[in-house]
Amino acid sequence: MRAGSLALDVAQNENYLRFSTSMIDSFMPMHILVGLDGQILHVGPTFRKFQERKSFVGRNLFKVLVFRQNKPLATIDDLAANTGSVLKAHLINGSVGGLRGNCVTLPDKQGYLLNFGLGPNLYGVVNRFGLKASDFSSSDPTAELLCMTEMQSFLLNESVRLNQRLDGAKRSAEARASRDPLTGLGNRRLLADYLQRLQARESSSFALLHIDLDKFKNINDAFGHSAGDAVLQEVARVLQVETRPDDVLARLGGDEFVAVLGHVDNIAQIQTLADRLIEKISTPVIFGNFSCQVGASIGGVLFDRTWTLDPHYILEEADKLLYAAKDKGRGFAIVQALAKPEGHL
Repeated sequence: MRAGSLALDVAQNENYLRFSTSMIDSFMPMHILVGLDGQILHVGPTFRKFQERKSFVGRNLFKVLVFRQNKPLATIDDLAANTGSVLKAHLINGSVGGLRGNCVTLPDKQGYLLNFGLGPNLYGVVNRFGLKASDFSSSDPTAELLCMTEMQSFLLNESVRLNQRLDGAKRSAEARASRDPLTGLGNRRLLADYLQRLQARESSSFALLHIDLDKFKNINDAFGHSAGDAVLQEVARVLQVETRPDDVLARLGGDEFVAVLGHVDNIAQIQTLADRLIEKISTPVIFGNFSCQVGASIGGVLFDRTWTLDPHYILEEADKLLYAAKDKGRGFAIVQALAKPEGHL
């Protein structure tokens, strides 16, 4: 029966055929209905997604599909002879290959019903057209495969997001573990790690300044610890402003600070910076109605990168000079070149 006859049947029993088409679309979303003359009468919703500029409906089946059988299959009679057999085909437009399906004769000789599934090119077609499990019959193994793939993709994405969150939390924890929470400067751990890495750098001399505040206890006793915290934060700000971005600053605890200065040329350069830091730190800090003033004493060492030193030794030598500065009456800076310890090459 020709397409016109099928159209007449639709008009005569519209509700029945509407239900039939809906049912077939649901159970066979990749089907094709073909009239006895080879004209495509209807295609399933998933198969419609393979259309490009021109609809498949109304076209000759053999102008849309190329069949790959052992014997030629290029006419409606060839199709009739292959009902019940496995069909292999691909779209002429090249969008989909590897189709596998079968063909049955429609009741009352209205034509043929072809139903297809995706073959070896499953994932390529799915990705190209953005197909989901809902584009396939629930009885089609493809739907299960896609569900598994989508679940794997979801779990993989969740795993990536979880790892990113864990990495972020780890980095955040490491940052907190190496930072002084009050001033934001590095702590003893960060300083020790930096001095250790410093030994491996191929650079010129470095300097280390050990800074201790004078009369800081008086601030806490007179105005409270909140005022003391404000003074410490201001000292940290002064150190950040007066040093370079690649210098490393740390608060060792209490009112002790350290600055490690890279690429310094001579003692005079370090001494000038130390004197300027003492001047800036001595500027009163206004906290509420109080004027909080401290001083600073500094011990500094210049050490040569051509020989390695224990970081603790460097800090100890700077500490000795710091207390020598305090013995002079506080508010002084003493900077010296670090002598090479005995036994070092």
